[in-house]
Amino acid sequence: MAVFQAFRALRPIPEKASSIAALPYDVVTREEAKLIGDKNPDSFLHVDRPEMDLPDETDLYDAKVYDKARENLQNMERNGILKQDETPCYYIYELTRNGRSQTGLVGCCSIDDYMNGVVKKHELTREDKEQDRIRHVDTCDANTGPIFLACRYPQELLDPLTGGYAKQTSELLRKINSAFLIPAGHSPSVSFYFNQICYSIQEKPSNHHLKVRSDFLSLLIDAVNFLPKQEAAPETLDSASTLSIVPALEYIKQNYMTTFSMDYLAELCGLSPTHFRRIFNLAMGRSPLEYLNTVRINKACYQLRSTENSILNISEDVGFHSISSFNRYFSRMIGMSPREYRCCDSQDERLQKAKIMKFNGWMEAER
Repeated sequence: MAVFQAFRALRPIPEKASSIAALPYDVVTREEAKLIGDKNPDSFLHVDRPEMDLPDETDLYDAKVYDKARENLQNMERNGILKQDETPCYYIYELTRNGRSQTGLVGCCSIDDYMNGVVKKHELTREDKEQDRIRHVDTCDANTGPIFLACRYPQELLDPLTGGYAKQTSELLRKINSAFLIPAGHSPSVSFYFNQICYSIQEKPSNHHLKVRSDFLSLLIDAVNFLPKQEAAPETLDSASTLSIVPALEYIKQNYMTTFSMDYLAELCGLSPTHFRRIFNLAMGRSPLEYLNTVRINKACYQLRSTENSILNISEDVGFHSISSFNRYFSRMIGMSPREYRCCDSQDERLQKAKIMKFNGWMEAER
């Protein structure tokens, strides 16, 4: 299964984004890049085509070129027009050209997955160009040329706008703008759904068309579910306070199925219980217990879809000690009971039985 991880992006400040944005390095000549760079000192071509800032006789593959790229990148960061995000995030992007839009996720893929064919090669490249970009990345200590992987499938496969979802999905996409961030610790299911989609597309299991549509819509819902909580969080919460709860997030991720107190999580973070709960609520938009139960329900959904385990066993496996509590939390988040969720004849039917009512949960059962 493909590796897909969050990272801390170095991004333009909003007021400089349009001037920093530049054409891909390999679609402009050295002379064209220099003309653009002379007119626009903020252009990212100063990083991608740094030879524009060196004498004309400088060889394209001279070490000075890569050193200049690093210098220009560091200057942009030092001058404050590029800023790195405080915490690792997944990103949702949208590209629009000639009236057509492409929306997707941005994260870090594994080089081994690329070399082993798990991630399909997007083009055949010359070795000298590969070595050039490798040296560029190594010298800058940054991937300055992210690759957007796209895959075209039949309309009925990946287009959740069919089958009665047009209005709901359009509303979801409008909620998500091109600069939306999903901090990795906030939404543990993003990577899960992405990997599920990659697996379904690659391995093509039974009913994979429906599964891709189901997982894609679930991913969008999960992303939008975080959006209002992020907007509601006070801007005065500093990064140090936010990072202080990382030990708790990691512990929940690894031990969600066990019993532990919220006071123990506070102790892991070196905070008093009261202060821990306040910081957690501000940073996550929910209480520690609510977050824990969200993780547990996500894990339960996976087991309901992929195993024949009894609902009682699943509830115990993910950490609930009462089947009634499990059913109550599950219905509140998913909009149907665990049994209804499992007994739907297909992923498609499961989606048709649910209606997106609010953006404060996954799905709410149609009434």
